[in-house]
Amino acid sequence: MKNFCIVIFGLPASFKSTLARMLADSLNCDILGTWMCGYAHDRSGRAVHELWRSRYVQLFDVLKKKDLSSGIVIEGTFSWASDRTRLKKVLGSQVHVEWILCWCSKRSIARERLLSRRLVNGAPDQSAWAIEEFDRARKHLAGIKSLKGKTVLENLYLFDTIQFKLTRFRGSGLHEKVIRKACQHIRAVYG
Repeated sequence: MKNFCIVIFGLPASFKSTLARMLADSLNCDILGTWMCGYAHDRSGRAVHELWRSRYVQLFDVLKKKDLSSGIVIEGTFSWASDRTRLKKVLGSQVHVEWILCWCSKRSIARERLLSRRLVNGAPDQSAWAIEEFDRARKHLAGIKSLKGKTVLENLYLFDTIQFKLTRFRGSGLHEKVIRKACQHIRAVYG
């Protein structure tokens, strides 16, 4: 199917980028992520949330110019409902969108992954900021994970990165076989 988008979102250090790269390779399509839109590390005094917001603005601007005829995989935290809603508007109604929430059900393991990844990648030592951002994102994403309230996410999967288990909650599951295969590969390598 042409004109599709798979959005992989969730907490930092939850295998989003790994899964996004695998799906983009399997589906032979482009990948776009907030990590392509600059860093959120800024010593100018701007609030962290302003920096993150600017990354999403950049991502949406790039996406508006993209040809989606061969599909696209998008990766980012997308912890704010307003960012997910805006993404749907930018994509329009002619694009089939599938959402994958990467979720680490144990907070202590998720935080440990986040801090170890930052040390391995040589990120500036902003551990307090990273944990604060992680906790904020976790709070905002918890409602989706428990499927409470309304959601704009029609085709939704949950990828539990502790058990490495994929669950489809609602929608068509158009790319479900490819998504399951990628999740199984991640489990084999990291599980």
